[in-house]
Amino acid sequence: MKQAVKNRLTMLSQNVVAEVTPSNPSLRRWVEVIARSQGGYAVVSFEVSSALDGVNTYLAPGDIQNESTVGAESLDDVLRVLSRMGVDSDAFTVPWETDFPL
Repeated sequence: MKQAVKNRLTMLSQNVVAEVTPSNPSLRRWVEVIARSQGGYAVVSFEVSSALDGVNTYLAPGDIQNESTVGAESLDDVLRVLSRMGVDSDAFTVPWETDFPL
């Protein structure tokens, strides 16, 4: 995980995102790491139809597919969760540098 991404999570307690390989070519998959205010982290993965392309697209609850959330106590735990998910931790960046829809 890039140092700037680690700093955003640990020092600023702000989220980071990565677009990763979806389960189906007609979808886009996102993984978000959220620094929880009470401590620890949440690793959230979800997919949306690639037809709903665009940051300003409203996502109805039915638009989000294959959603999962895993809790993690530390950054080391986050890295283990990402590894199990097959997600490269170096892919993470700030949300506004991506097409992150939320």
